[in-house]
Amino acid sequence: MWWTTPAAGLCERPWPGLARQSHRNNLQWHFTLLDSPEINAFALPGGYVYVTRGIMAYMDSEASLAGVIGHEIGHVTARHGAQRATRQQDAGLGVLAASVLGAVLESRGISGAGRLTDQVSQTVAAGYIASYGREQELQADGLGAEYLARTKYEPRSMIEVITVLKNQELFAADQARAEGRPAPAPGNWLASHPSNDQRLQMITQLAAQYRGTYSDEGRGRYLKMIQGMHFGESADQGLTRGRNFYHPPMGFALTAPIGWRFQNGADKLTLVNAAADAALVVYTVPPQAGKTHPAIIRNLIKPSQGRTETMVINGLQATRFTGARQNAQGQAQAVEATVVSGPDESNYVLLVSAKDAAALQRARSQLREAEGSFRAMTPQDRSAAKPWVIKTVAYPRGGFAELARTSPIANPEKQLRLINGYYTGGEPKPGQLVKIVDTP
Repeated sequence: MWWTTPAAGLCERPWPGLARQSHRNNLQWHFTLLDSPEINAFALPGGYVYVTRGIMAYMDSEASLAGVIGHEIGHVTARHGAQRATRQQDAGLGVLAASVLGAVLESRGISGAGRLTDQVSQTVAAGYIASYGREQELQADGLGAEYLARTKYEPRSMIEVITVLKNQELFAADQARAEGRPAPAPGNWLASHPSNDQRLQMITQLAAQYRGTYSDEGRGRYLKMIQGMHFGESADQGLTRGRNFYHPPMGFALTAPIGWRFQNGADKLTLVNAAADAALVVYTVPPQAGKTHPAIIRNLIKPSQGRTETMVINGLQATRFTGARQNAQGQAQAVEATVVSGPDESNYVLLVSAKDAAALQRARSQLREAEGSFRAMTPQDRSAAKPWVIKTVAYPRGGFAELARTSPIANPEKQLRLINGYYTGGEPKPGQLVKIVDTP
């Protein structure tokens, strides 16, 4: 999704200047800001560069964002993407195949037992697409620093970019440790840009070789540009607030059982238990699947046998199907799904997924609890469903601890340190502008 406000100034700043100073200034370059909370940036052959608003929240100046963009321009000018074109096509087919399996509710097939469709597809895709080698990454870092110098930005700004990535890894590991989980494997820009310790050392040495007079890093202009930018999920994509999920445009909400978590994907919402062996997956029913519950079950689930039960969930008409269908191998596959008529005149499928029968039995009551929480948004829900935005304030004498007291985000002091570049220590000067997260 394209996202243009309030950071519409992205295309007015000197990113085209970086491209003009590159080794392929004959290309017609395109720069797109994506409405995604993911910390990501990538480039496609032909001069197409994409940056998410997620990564912009963690940059601290115009120069550091220029470093991100310069790095991606470097991948294009070095033609690294051409070496991955075939792999990207293969990965796309893998994602499509997995999505089709999800659409026909392949919830517990032999090859897919214990795996959610989007996890499998994204893992497969990442294995193909996030495959830049060490030398390619270092080359793109070096080219990024060179393009910064050519456009009068401080080449050492590349150091800030790599430091942001390193701090993200530290934060993710600290969060996992606090929750008793293993540190997660990076799945975005962190994964496609490996060896951050080594990269930090290399880019520090490289940047030190540049001599010259460089312009203002543009910190004040940058902070003004991102003022009011969404932080985390946007209301258009649905908002997770504690144990609740709200989707204002569609008008529905759910509450997760204690210990469960939401995974908000592009085409589905998943509630996963703490053991990650059971889930409730919520899909929007495509119009071509039918308008009535029996037609949806017949066309989407394609049952071979089973029974249906009509019910009302929080005032919404629903039909639960319990039975079996034939999987691609012609074998019987158990299916449990509930079709619900939503408040926006759309229909939804709430699909039960579990690793095996034992996991399903352990999670049965919580799956019913999650299903039973599906509802039209109440006035209280709509009041709680407010996006978070980036704002700037003068750094108080009470430090990040003082700012954290009124912040709506989880682990506020750590996250405020993270978005301001002080995760591993240090403090801004009192009165210096810093970023906070607040409601509009």
